[in-house]
Amino acid sequence: MLKNRRPPQFSLQTLFGMTTVVALMLGMWSWRREYGLWQFFVGTGVCLIAIGILRRRVSLILVGIFVLVGIEAALRISAEHTTINTGSGWCNKRVVVKVIDATTDKPIRGANVRILSGRNAGNAQWFATAENGLADVRCEFAVIDERYGTLFGTWGTRWVSFSSTWAEVKAEGYQPVRVFLETRLNGRWEVDGDLPKVIVRIHGSKEIP
Repeated sequence: MLKNRRPPQFSLQTLFGMTTVVALMLGMWSWRREYGLWQFFVGTGVCLIAIGILRRRVSLILVGIFVLVGIEAALRISAEHTTINTGSGWCNKRVVVKVIDATTDKPIRGANVRILSGRNAGNAQWFATAENGLADVRCEFAVIDERYGTLFGTWGTRWVSFSSTWAEVKAEGYQPVRVFLETRLNGRWEVDGDLPKVIVRIHGSKEIP
């Protein structure tokens, strides 16, 4: 004769703990929307496995494992169906340019520097270097705006584009120089961050580079 099996019961402490964990996961979901859904289900799966181990409930452990396996499968499907939308815009940024003598490696004071970029490249402003050879050059840069969409939400990045952007340097007694910034500042630089220093070496007017 089969014995009547008691339905699964949870103590008040267990229910309180599960409610707290779910609340924390929901908070993470709203705080980090692009990864919140992933965090929520992973946290739920780990929580179920932990409670199942503590309570010696095989059913909870199996449910937690199934949740984690489902998340892994969803991640693979999401990676295969990622969509990218790109846009463009403009931003004003500051670039520190250091001009030094190519022969002596000493900084050059009074060199004129400008960056040819943006819609007003033809009217770019000249900036003079100080005693240490540095000039704070301000100009307009193109911005690439990328938006990613997956099964777990959407997020975006905005980075500065140096395509068709040149740094031009002129100094008395030296040969004028144009430097392509895309080769000097390779990589992606976020719009909200600072750009690295650009070092330009120039040769005397009678020297052969």
